[in-house]
Amino acid sequence: MLTYTVYTVYMASNSVNQNCIWKDVVGYEGLYQVNNLGEVRSLSRIVAGVSHGVPLKRMTPSKLLTLLPVGKNGVYRKVALCKNGRVKQLLVHRIVAMAFIPNPEQKPHVNHRNEIGSDNRVENLEWVTVKENANYGTRNARISQAEKGKVVPRGVNSPSYGLKRSAETRERMRQSALRRYSNAKQQR
Repeated sequence: MLTYTVYTVYMASNSVNQNCIWKDVVGYEGLYQVNNLGEVRSLSRIVAGVSHGVPLKRMTPSKLLTLLPVGKNGVYRKVALCKNGRVKQLLVHRIVAMAFIPNPEQKPHVNHRNEIGSDNRVENLEWVTVKENANYGTRNARISQAEKGKVVPRGVNSPSYGLKRSAETRERMRQSALRRYSNAKQQR
């Protein structure tokens, strides 16, 4: 019979000297916790497994999890959580918001108030709608500035795609499409 000693692991965290509050990760209660500073930790537990066909149990200590960069330019952070042998990668800002911020209006997105995607502190997060998230802060100004001097896209991506065209233009486009269709059919 195997016996295990339960011991406490002290977290080597950035939050050691700060007031941090730990809460269970929604859907992973008793397995993982998140704090108000945006850190995620696993909890100590006994994990069952099989090694070379022999069933065994081992003690997994509590530890801070590595937050991996994700998204365009790696601005957001994700973490891999395991439950019942299945690993799921979740965005840290959503984990923090679900644990600490009420969402009575059932808004679907979490916004970073200071627009720094890796800053997952509770006071920097808020629930927003898609429209609120798209129009927040300096996003539109930054996009407008980035668009200056760019080549206007053509075809389906063009801003003029789907606009009314003259009868002559429509006929030219129809003839061109018919030629492409008949050429493709002949090549088969």
